[in-house]
Amino acid sequence: MPVYNNITIPACNGLTPPRQQGAALVVSLVILLVMTVIGVTSMQSTTMDEKMVGNMRDLSIALQASESALREGEGTTAAIATFIGATGNSGYYDTDASIDTFSSTTWSNAKSIEYAGSLYTGPSLQVAANPRYILQYRGELPVDPQTVMGTEYGVSASRHAIRTISRGNGLTSNTEIFLQSDSVVLR
Repeated sequence: MPVYNNITIPACNGLTPPRQQGAALVVSLVILLVMTVIGVTSMQSTTMDEKMVGNMRDLSIALQASESALREGEGTTAAIATFIGATGNSGYYDTDASIDTFSSTTWSNAKSIEYAGSLYTGPSLQVAANPRYILQYRGELPVDPQTVMGTEYGVSASRHAIRTISRGNGLTSNTEIFLQSDSVVLR
């Protein structure tokens, strides 16, 4: 029996034991490399998911802010005379007024109305700018006497179309949502 380092190894049919070639080491290194690539890819995917969720949250906050301003604008009780000849001062525009919704001048304090309500603003939910809205008179509509009968205005009421446009920001000034609605009011 052959002896190696003071260890007796039984003979294999009279042959010496085969020498190892290191195949197990190579296979384990390849498996380790594959697992590392999978882990790095998974981390990149998770980072992208976090960014997408953050952007959706920001977009949702901007939408809620703009919706709040839109609802306040739709509930306006301004007299129709306020709109006649208005060029945007204090947020009122006449039918013929040109409105550039995406211009920062349109949303200045002098040309728009700031939302007067309160938004939930927790420690991590502070909008970049308070929501604002503008009102545009769209014209008088024909009146059906049956429609206005029984209202507080009576048969002498007139129907007017008013467009409300609102702008809301998210947590950053890069996120803006613009909403628009047309409503009919009796006066």
